[in-house]
Amino acid sequence: MTRTNRFLGGVTLGSLQLALATVVGLWMTPFLLEQLGSGTLGVWLVAQQLLGYLLLMDLGVTALLPRETAYAVGRGRPETGDLAGVIARARRAVRFQIPLVVAATVAVALWIATRKVGIGGPLLLVLACFALLFPTRIYQSVLQGLQELPFLGKLQIASWAVTTGLTIALVLAGAGLWALVAGWAAGQALTAAVAWLRIRQRHRHVWPAWSVKPGWSEVRPYMQSAAWVSVAQVAQVLLSGSDLLMVGGLLGAQAVVLYACTSKLTTVLANHPQLIMASAAPALSELWASGQRGRLVDLVTALTLAMLTLSGLVACLTLALNGAFVTWWVGPLHFGGGTLTALLVIQLILRHWNITVIYGLVAFGHERRVSMTNLVDGVVSVVVGLLLVPVIGLAGPIVGSLVAVVAVSLPSNLLALAARADITPSAWVRSLAPWAWRVVILGSASAMLPFFWVPSTVAGLVLCATAISVVYLVTMAHGLRQSVLAPFVAARLAPLFLRLRAA
Repeated sequence: MTRTNRFLGGVTLGSLQLALATVVGLWMTPFLLEQLGSGTLGVWLVAQQLLGYLLLMDLGVTALLPRETAYAVGRGRPETGDLAGVIARARRAVRFQIPLVVAATVAVALWIATRKVGIGGPLLLVLACFALLFPTRIYQSVLQGLQELPFLGKLQIASWAVTTGLTIALVLAGAGLWALVAGWAAGQALTAAVAWLRIRQRHRHVWPAWSVKPGWSEVRPYMQSAAWVSVAQVAQVLLSGSDLLMVGGLLGAQAVVLYACTSKLTTVLANHPQLIMASAAPALSELWASGQRGRLVDLVTALTLAMLTLSGLVACLTLALNGAFVTWWVGPLHFGGGTLTALLVIQLILRHWNITVIYGLVAFGHERRVSMTNLVDGVVSVVVGLLLVPVIGLAGPIVGSLVAVVAVSLPSNLLALAARADITPSAWVRSLAPWAWRVVILGSASAMLPFFWVPSTVAGLVLCATAISVVYLVTMAHGLRQSVLAPFVAARLAPLFLRLRAA
């Protein structure tokens, strides 16, 4: 299977999993609100973000492993000790982390126990499962580095199905918050077990024997590289894993549900463009390791246009339909308003643009600069958000994020990427002009639509979304046909047109 086919397979299956999760999630949220109440559901949403902070105990080890694995493949020695050595060092580093993980989970568990809350038992079970399954994350990282993207996509779908099915069954049985915990734990355990089996059956030849235990002198360089990835992870948690904690801590669990429902459409749809860059990351690293630098620049530019094109579609759909969607979904009392929606859309566009630049910098080997920039971005975002939440309410975390990305990340990252690609920052920005002015016009028109017509049925929502999508895609296709993205798209569509013509 070629690199492109693996990439497209991963994106397709990932999009399918997101689509399934979206459809079922539309039913699950009002179901859980009715069965558990907004208070319990709000606590679970906050607990999930708390797990994001605990994952920082990884210190970047498993996050770095996919790239290091791809580097070994790109150097043309995946069957030798090169790749096995990378895995052995990462595995040893994970073992060094286990005491830190146990200490952190015990500390959080003791804090929960002292609070004497009625939901302490389920949260303690979440912590126990997290600590037990923590070392198994290495299997998924290796498979991602080997670009087993179609397999990982299928595994994500299976894990999601188990989590969702078990949760629904246990909620109907009256298990309450325990149902959410049990469903989550079952999905995590299934993912770990199946990934381990895949390694054992298909990649045993590159997996080092358990007797291979590199010393600290061999592991230390890997840990030093992972430390910069860890800094980036801290930044990511501050940026995307703190909004609900800020809202819950300052405004209460009820406000968490209101914020989560208003941002649901943006959050779910935003995952689809991000799949493009996440699935392409191993291929970018492989191109860098193989010395194909010129092709790497073209690919980063094309991926930027592809991701932002999808982001613009998400923005238009959200501006036009978010109010009607939330009202139909969970009722008008759970919609935070048009201003909050507009801020969410602006944040989505700017953050997606920044993500594409970050992936390009990491592919060029600038993970240290990216990590420090993101850390400053995250700190500014949280500090400004905490200051603004008591003043402007739910919009506080979003405005904090906008201030940080405009003042910190985008200027720094664009300058660095332009210098590395031997082009001026203004030329890089101008390459996005055919996309940008079209998004502004189409987005403005979409934002005006709710003043004239608000669909109140599923059929109306689907009809409106379809019409917006068709107009958007036709407009964008006309504007981007002369861009660097066009050859990549044409190369993939040509075989399809040939088959259709033959049929």
